[in-house]
Amino acid sequence: MAQAPVSRMKKKDIIDLSRRKCKHNHSIIGYHCQSWDGCPEERIGFLDIETTDFKADRGIVICYCLRDLKTRKVYSAKISGKDMLSQNKDKKVLRQFLKDLSGFDRVITFYGKGFDVPFLRTRALIRGLEFPFYGEITHDDIYFIARSKLRLSRNSQENVAKMITGRTEKTHFDFKVWEAARDGKVWAINKVYIHNLKDINDLERIYHKIINFSRKQNSSI
Repeated sequence: MAQAPVSRMKKKDIIDLSRRKCKHNHSIIGYHCQSWDGCPEERIGFLDIETTDFKADRGIVICYCLRDLKTRKVYSAKISGKDMLSQNKDKKVLRQFLKDLSGFDRVITFYGKGFDVPFLRTRALIRGLEFPFYGEITHDDIYFIARSKLRLSRNSQENVAKMITGRTEKTHFDFKVWEAARDGKVWAINKVYIHNLKDINDLERIYHKIINFSRKQNSSI
């Protein structure tokens, strides 16, 4: 929601604005906390998902990882072989994800604005689950920082991690593994989950390297 510049605001609106607090009781300007590093109590999580397809009306969520920046605890869930073959498929995974997500104030992704978040939102709606509304959780997408602040031949997470952190844990896509996961094979689902966790490791290292080259995006999830 856009807010008029202070020079155009009425006196009563300026007074109202000065009294606003974020949910952690810090003074805010507009809709965002103005402490230098955001709210000290702000809970930040690194988010990545793995799916059976790039389109949410054809694919489902195999697993997700959500790592707490401060504690580094990983909140995650992966679909069971039984659920993969059931009618509801990823509903349990999505329900657990939404429960875990509700404890965070901000998520960090790599191209999550283009894929992870829209995919999750779509799957939640398809399964009749309530996804966070606009403004409930903020979102920083490291992909767009890398694209604008770096000059690389490829802006893939793997290449960015390799070039600016010196290594990548990325495991390359193996069609046979994802195909077996779609068939409910537990060994394959476990492999996909390990791939998911390694992506989170790369994302976290990239974040620490480049986050200070850009202001917080403060967009909504």
